[in-house]
Amino acid sequence: SAQPPINIPSRGTGAGAPRATFLSGARLRLPLRLGSVDLGLVSLGISAGGTFDEGDIAGSGLASEGTGRLLDALASLRDRGLVSQNAGGSFTVTAAARGLLWDGSVPARDRLLRLLRMGPRTAREAAGLLLMPEAEASGAAEALRREGLAVMSTRLRGGRPECVYEAQGGSRASLVIDEIEGAVTEPEVDRERVLRLLRSLRGSL
Repeated sequence: SAQPPINIPSRGTGAGAPRATFLSGARLRLPLRLGSVDLGLVSLGISAGGTFDEGDIAGSGLASEGTGRLLDALASLRDRGLVSQNAGGSFTVTAAARGLLWDGSVPARDRLLRLLRMGPRTAREAAGLLLMPEAEASGAAEALRREGLAVMSTRLRGGRPECVYEAQGGSRASLVIDEIEGAVTEPEVDRERVLRLLRSLRGSL
C-alpha cells in the first residue's frame, strides 16, 4: 500500500529560527557542517537524479537511522536551503547543496578535504558519499596525506583493519577566514564581529 508523504512542519522564521549561510543559492561556505545522516540524505538525492522520497530512503542504508532522526535531518536540510520539499512529499536537492561537496568541476582532492573536515572517513565511505569511484577517493586521500593536510590511522571493523583518514587542523589564518566567510553570508551581517575577525586575521599573518 502507498505510504503517506513525509510531512515536516516549519520551524518558523522568528528569532530562534536557523539562518541560511549561503550566497544567493550558489555555493555554500564553510564553516557549515553536515552530520552523517545529512550527508547521506543529500548524497542519496543526487544519486537518485536530484529528487528523492520516502521510498528511496526506505531502500537505502539510512532506514536504520530511525524515523525521528531522519525527520530532524530533513527539516534541518530544508531550513538551511539544502533541500526543498515538494507538494507530494518528495524532496529536491538544491544547487547550493550540490556546490558544497558534489560539484564535479571542483577537484576530487578539494571535495574530499572539505568532507574530512566534517569528520574522519575511510576511502570507501568517502567514495559512497561523494559519488566517486573508490580508487579516486583513495588516491585523493593519499595525496592529502602526502601534503600534510590529512592523517591516516587504522581501526578494526569486523575483525579486519581499515584505513581511516582525518583532516589535519588548519592554520589559524585559514580558520579565521572560514569564520569570516560564514559571518558575511548571513542575512544580517554583524559588522563588529567581522571587524574583530579581520583584526585577528591580520595578527596571524
